[in-house]
Amino acid sequence: MIHVTSLRAPVRKLIPNMTALQLLSFLFISSICCICAVSPPAHAETTPSPITVSGHNFFNGIIREGINPGGKIPGTDDPSCVPSPQHKNPVVVLHGTFLNRQTGMASLIEDLQHDGYCVWAPTYGNDKEAPWPKSALGGATDIRSESAPEIAAYVDKVLAQTGAEKVDVVGHSQGTVQGVYLAAHTRPGKVAHVVAISPVYKGSASVPIVKPLLDQFIGPLPAFPAANDVAPGSDFLKELTSTKLVPDDVQLTNVVSRYDEIILPYTSGIVPETSNIHNVILQDGCPQDHSDHLAITASPRTIDIVKRALDPTWNKPISCVPVSPLTGSEVIYLNNQGISSTPVH
Repeated sequence: MIHVTSLRAPVRKLIPNMTALQLLSFLFISSICCICAVSPPAHAETTPSPITVSGHNFFNGIIREGINPGGKIPGTDDPSCVPSPQHKNPVVVLHGTFLNRQTGMASLIEDLQHDGYCVWAPTYGNDKEAPWPKSALGGATDIRSESAPEIAAYVDKVLAQTGAEKVDVVGHSQGTVQGVYLAAHTRPGKVAHVVAISPVYKGSASVPIVKPLLDQFIGPLPAFPAANDVAPGSDFLKELTSTKLVPDDVQLTNVVSRYDEIILPYTSGIVPETSNIHNVILQDGCPQDHSDHLAITASPRTIDIVKRALDPTWNKPISCVPVSPLTGSEVIYLNNQGISSTPVH
């Protein structure tokens, strides 16, 4: 019998000759190459067709972007969406650096929609005049002068079109500090909940490393000011953390993974708890979840934590299944009975 257990190891053990940062950079760039490979030629006349992507997998969004460049996940940004009675606030999903409204958190968005949430997902901080796929790389511009005001204006539009009084925010990576900045600085009183997945409040030691690695793989990249904003000790992070992260009327839930290889250390996203600020380490109570910086957005455990944070009456058990890094998919095992999620020894 054969059972694939290597998928359960942390990212650092997957390819011994590459550092985790090199591996993640390589896979991210490979994803962009895949987008280009599966997209239609620029001159082709195409009509987007329905896309069926199922299961929990970070790369679901990459597939969507490749098939429908510059598009959106069906059902998002829909003013006619009627939320379920217990989920009245629109949920604004904020992606991380170099991602967008399709590639950032597709699995999570679809799960929230299934549960009756109306989801809004902008692409912020990108060069909107650039040709695709450059235009698909969001989260690049200066936070305080460009992307934060852009997000604030987007939230104004969401509130105006839905008639809601407040939004809930789910952010990943850079999207976490964007969500907190929105709640505390640009639109106080307009945010009820912030769920921060892989937050970067204290900066990340990986910032000075990632750009040279990207340059090495695909050639020199243009400067992206947002990288400076999330570097340790930046003026932006000093402003963000100079007072309590969010006002007392905002519930903040931070979700971190011990296997995060981009937010270094992962404890950058852990802050003192208060009556309205809570920290969750994904592996506490579920050591078999090996989600890294990408996989954490698609992990069934993360998604359940998000649902409970947004709706305290949500009383289902929080998922705990073996999850592989990079994809966020449940680990599968091959044995002489076929494929299953249970290892056979």
